[in-house]
Amino acid sequence: MPRKKSTRSNRTLFDRFKRKKTGKRSPRRTKKSTRQSKNAPQPERVSLLARWNALSLDRKLDIFGVLFALIGAVTLLGLLSVNNGGLMGGWVTFLSRAFGWGAYIFPVGMLVIGGWLILRKFERVPRLSPERAIGITLLYLLLLTALHAALRPADSAQAFQLAAQGQGGGYLGAAALQLLRAGFGWAGAVILLGALTLLALAITLDKSVREMFAWVDPLVLRIQDAWDDLWERIAARTRKPSTPYAGIPETDLGGAAPSEAETSPQGSA
Repeated sequence: MPRKKSTRSNRTLFDRFKRKKTGKRSPRRTKKSTRQSKNAPQPERVSLLARWNALSLDRKLDIFGVLFALIGAVTLLGLLSVNNGGLMGGWVTFLSRAFGWGAYIFPVGMLVIGGWLILRKFERVPRLSPERAIGITLLYLLLLTALHAALRPADSAQAFQLAAQGQGGGYLGAAALQLLRAGFGWAGAVILLGALTLLALAITLDKSVREMFAWVDPLVLRIQDAWDDLWERIAARTRKPSTPYAGIPETDLGGAAPSEAETSPQGSA
């Protein structure tokens, strides 16, 4: 019996020594190492997102303002230049097909938005409310529709063909014009364009339609007064006296002036 115990103890010692010599690790440690290797690049992503979230709202708006201003300036230079590279040429072609002749207004709008975001803290800079932003966007869409309506395309195929050539209001103007013309016809589309333009102006200026046209009544009164004065002057020039020689003395007509005795009444003699 005691010999058997000694052999078991020797085996266990030999197995321990063998494991240490071979250097085998448990499978749990290898799993942990593989997990750590997979999750190694994640701390960098989290750090960038954390840095962006750590920025204040004013700093984020400043960054967006600089980006908008840069995009607007580069786009405007690309539209004005004759020769463009591959990237800029594709961008200019996309804008011309999307907005037509209104593509030149797009970079100006980007510059204005970027400048407003940068200079928004100044007191003289007007505040841009969401309602005014919606009104400006609606005005731009109506302008594209009016530019495409000025070409008077015969049908939808011709309208989109003109848009593909970068004319009129581009694809946006062509699509809006076709919707209005299909629902209301040419006359109804023109009337609806005028009504929507007034609505967009009221939203942009934050005024009612009556307040926008408050200057019309004084103007009409001034025009009416000027018209009345003109007719009075014309009537005064063309007016003729009732007697042909009224107010002209006889001496001027070649006769002698009557004496006082002749002019006095007979009863006084």
